[in-house]
Amino acid sequence: MQYRRLKTKTFVKLISLFFVFLLATGFKANDLTTPLKNGRLLFKNPYDGYSLELPQGASIDISDSYKKTEIDLGDTNLKVFIDNFSDKDYLEYRDYSLLGIKANTLEHKIKSEGGMILSEKEAYKISFTRPELGKVEGDKNKYLIVFVKLGEKKALTFMAKSSNEINEEELMKIFESFKENVNKIDKPVRRVEKKFTFQNENLLGGENLSEQTQRMYIDSFLTKGTKWGIFLNSFWKDSKVSDFSDYINYDLDYMLLYHGPDSYAGELDLAIDYCKNKGKFLEYTFQPEYKSGLNQTYEILQGKFDSKIRELGKSIANKKYPTMFRLSNEMNGDWCCYSAYNTCLDADIYLELYNYFYKIFEEEGANKYLIYIFNPNGRSFPDFTYNHESLYRPDKDKYDIVGLTLYNTGTYYPDENWETFDELYKDLYDYVDKNYDRPMMITEFSSSITGGDKMAWTEDMFKSIANYPKIKLAIWFSGTDYDAFGNPARIYNIDEPKELLDVFKKYLGKSLDKEESI
Repeated sequence: MQYRRLKTKTFVKLISLFFVFLLATGFKANDLTTPLKNGRLLFKNPYDGYSLELPQGASIDISDSYKKTEIDLGDTNLKVFIDNFSDKDYLEYRDYSLLGIKANTLEHKIKSEGGMILSEKEAYKISFTRPELGKVEGDKNKYLIVFVKLGEKKALTFMAKSSNEINEEELMKIFESFKENVNKIDKPVRRVEKKFTFQNENLLGGENLSEQTQRMYIDSFLTKGTKWGIFLNSFWKDSKVSDFSDYINYDLDYMLLYHGPDSYAGELDLAIDYCKNKGKFLEYTFQPEYKSGLNQTYEILQGKFDSKIRELGKSIANKKYPTMFRLSNEMNGDWCCYSAYNTCLDADIYLELYNYFYKIFEEEGANKYLIYIFNPNGRSFPDFTYNHESLYRPDKDKYDIVGLTLYNTGTYYPDENWETFDELYKDLYDYVDKNYDRPMMITEFSSSITGGDKMAWTEDMFKSIANYPKIKLAIWFSGTDYDAFGNPARIYNIDEPKELLDVFKKYLGKSLDKEESI
């Protein structure tokens, strides 16, 4: 008997090693299916510990972060998410996720919804449609989502979408076959590989970029130390950037411009011209929003802003000047109309938006002058699996930098805390460093003035940021957030208090020499 027990343990160990080997040698999720006597396929997910019975011909993909299992059923796409909560429960998860779907009454048309029992488990089903996105090939705009309670703090979510009427009977067979009966194995990290390398003063892999853009990338992201820039609204109109730079004895050479579908396109020309004339560089940010109750993300993918997007692409191509491009940042924040929370729990829509811009800019000749930034928020809101940053991750060849964003928001609002730079950025930096082999930049950040000592916070920040060598660029957001009544809520200005500029001068004003390349 002892021999047989040892043999069983050895077998389990060998199976685990086999899965690790498969991962290291190009493992595909379809290797985890076996045919059943009933003509269906048994799929075992060894990362989340469950099995499903699927129809013949189903194709399976497990995301690099293991957060999403995606099943192709022909005309229907099915995604499976598992959530384990520490500070929430199943009902909070279900109800909050439904809010994002149901809030958009103009574009999300609910066909049916209600509670149900699924294989003796509490569940909730909602069926609805969203507008067709004519610029998305094979767009699937009909949805069936089922939330299943696996425990007080554990939830299973099925999210199915199709371009045809949902075959609910077939899907329910799959849902009812769910069993937590698979031994789990470890999830080795699948790190996003490096895009560019720097050798003998050349940017290897950057052949599609203009020579000047390659040089800008090298100087900005492949050198020692952290460079600094600033957000000032309409910075090209006044002398504040020069005034601040002169005072702190440091050239703030990186500017930030926000844009949207309704913004004046000529602002981009003005911003690039300013940077070109002053030897600075622009971080150009484009953000759709809600307008008259309609989600501009959907409208863009219906072609309603094609002429505007092409005009922007032409401007960049005509200027022939290196520019950083950040499309729809903080997509894992529920305040963004392009977040999965606001687009049917479907992060694919963000990827379609990203690819659509990339395609148009490529056609207009803009991409050879652009450094693309992928910039999730540093924390996901809501912190649910379908909203994990990795589900929004573009193709690895379509972005060059990973952007980081977290603010010390202060304590103006009761649910916010005063946080040090390390409290904000240490875990985020370690996570990105573990999962991405890319340079990082803080695309925007600052400290509020309410709830603590802003000057002490900034001094501590300068001491701490030296411990984050892959952060190559940081943009200080100099502005004010206002509450619903128009009162200043978060005062982020670089000159409030005015003595704050002395802290910047202390740490940045020592030298304006260019950093050496590494």
